[in-house]
Amino acid sequence: MILDPNGLWFRSQTVVRGVTNSTQENMTHGVTCWSNASDEDKEMWFNNFRRVFYWTTDLERLVWQRYNDIGKKRLRDNMYKVSKRKKAPSFMKGSSYEEYTKYRNSPEFKEA
Repeated sequence: MILDPNGLWFRSQTVVRGVTNSTQENMTHGVTCWSNASDEDKEMWFNNFRRVFYWTTDLERLVWQRYNDIGKKRLRDNMYKVSKRKKAPSFMKGSSYEEYTKYRNSPEFKEA
């Protein structure tokens, strides 16, 4: 699918779902929010997104910015849902759910 600000763009549910899927496909450790995800994680997630969506090189920076904006919101929403479910969702692989719950139960998190 080709991204273009005048056509298929980040206001489309298809593209937003693509952002969500790209983060969930490789969540192998306890990422709790966008700001504590490593640059390597964000790059890997963006590359997953790039496998499904295409754009011209002149849009690269804009796509990256919009991807990050949507990624922040979707990851926050998904992690909130995880906290309410009290069990590991299928996208959290390995020890990621345990790391996540450990952080949510930490004094630092509760204080914030």
